Amino acid sequence: MKTLIVLHLLATTMMTGVIWVVQLVHYPTYLWIDESRFAAFEAFHCNRIGFIVAPLMILEATTGLYLTWAFPGVTTVTGLILIGIVWASTFFIQVPIHNRLSSGFDRTLALQLIHTNWIRTALWTIRLVLGILVIRP
Repeated sequence: MKTLIVLHLLATTMMTGVIWVVQLVHYPTYLWIDESRFAAFEAFHCNRIGFIVAPLMILEATTGLYLTWAFPGVTTVTGLILIGIVWASTFFIQVPIHNRLSSGFDRTLALQLIHTNWIRTALWTIRLVLGILVIRP
């Protein structure tokens, strides 16, 4: 069981790091890419980021589900709800924006992506803090 908890916290920690880099460095870069190369840049981002985030998000969600089932309580249920909101934000907000950006640069959409990504940045940060509080001695 301890291994599962460590895997869960590791996935959350890694996603928290990834989302902060994306939020503070990568997404703001969208505003600096030459418009003639933007669609290729967006395709590159979408094709590559999935190799990093998909396994981590799936690991985090599956271990979170199991931990909530094994140890139902305020912390595990709250953590699972936060995972659900992150997934909802990803697939109902950020992915549709990426899909629209795939046809070319749109400053309004790029800014919308940057602003709405704070949802995931905040939630993964909260999840990390909760995870650290749960496992500390």
